[in-house]
Amino acid sequence: GWICELARKLKPNAPINERYPQELLIDLWFNAQRRIEEGHWVDATARLYRLTELIAQYRFSQRGWDTAHLEMAKFPKELQAKYEQLRDEEGRVKVGLQQAYELLTELGDPVGQRYDQRLQDALRARNESIGGHGLRPVTEEDCHKLADAVKCLLDKVLSNRQEDEERAHFAKLLH
Repeated sequence: GWICELARKLKPNAPINERYPQELLIDLWFNAQRRIEEGHWVDATARLYRLTELIAQYRFSQRGWDTAHLEMAKFPKELQAKYEQLRDEEGRVKVGLQQAYELLTELGDPVGQRYDQRLQDALRARNESIGGHGLRPVTEEDCHKLADAVKCLLDKVLSNRQEDEERAHFAKLLH
């Protein structure tokens, strides 16, 4: 079923516009939800953080762009100089999570505009945790705030999220 469908679509060497299927976003969302139900806040938060990155990568892939190797020729002229400064020693222009959402905003993408202070604050809990770059424990409240913010992003990118969620939902075994 769902897992086989997702596995068939995951092709790391596929053209960029085929590399990030919607099913991957839904699957990672459900993985995070399962970890929340189990009370594993750090793990759930890490998955939600990765999902936030994947959502941006998905949006760029729809344009035929790769966040790990942006082609300046595809950029609007007014943005080229700003992002050209990010070129690394290997000649690639890469953007991280925050820069990706900033660029989406500059391109007028509604998903970029959802990267607001509430989402940034929620992501900070992951960055300050042992699963990120710090030592602060992730609380249940931190995790739920991030899940709520990420759900808003998913609602912007997935046209038929509820239908996909019904297909992707794992059966629960009773004890």
